Amino acid sequence: MGGGHRVAFFALLLALLAMRGFFGWKAHRSGHSFSFTDDEEVQQTEGRSLAPLIAVLLCIVGLLVLFVVHPEGASWLNAPLPGWLQWFGVSLGLIALDVQVWVHYTLQAHWSTQAHSGAGNVLITDGPYRWVRHPMYAGLMLLFIALALVSAFWPFLLLAALSIPMFHHTAGKEEALMAGRFGDAYRDYMKRTRRFLP
Repeated sequence: MGGGHRVAFFALLLALLAMRGFFGWKAHRSGHSFSFTDDEEVQQTEGRSLAPLIAVLLCIVGLLVLFVVHPEGASWLNAPLPGWLQWFGVSLGLIALDVQVWVHYTLQAHWSTQAHSGAGNVLITDGPYRWVRHPMYAGLMLLFIALALVSAFWPFLLLAALSIPMFHHTAGKEEALMAGRFGDAYRDYMKRTRRFLP
């Protein structure tokens, strides 16, 4: 990976972490959470092993360390992508970051208006949710693909490909939960929107 692509890779990654950290800090400061959970859901997930998730995270961290600290030793894992495709990945990454900011801003605005209602979560259908049911996942998938293209690193390309069925599975579980909570209102919402793409 050339110097410009390496800088772009880390700029996109750091921008994602900074953006998530900023909105997470604002949510924590206002006493709200960005996660769709309650006590009942926590009880349902108690006892579920976190080992697979931890293993995946450690694998990703290990690959990042290898990619950053010893890129020469990992050169055999480089994918022969043309430079124009890597720069196309940068463009995708910028679009994905814009989507993430829009999603987080929409959710932040919603939770700030519901701060003390006591009614819990309500169905959000404005902002990017007007067109897709899971814009945050769509943006993350796009960003993972972008980072993989920019890096031209086979392990990242594989992880980006694996993220697609993972997010489909997670979205399906969340949709079942939302349909159980909001009933016909959510089922009607599902009829007029698509899961990830408008």
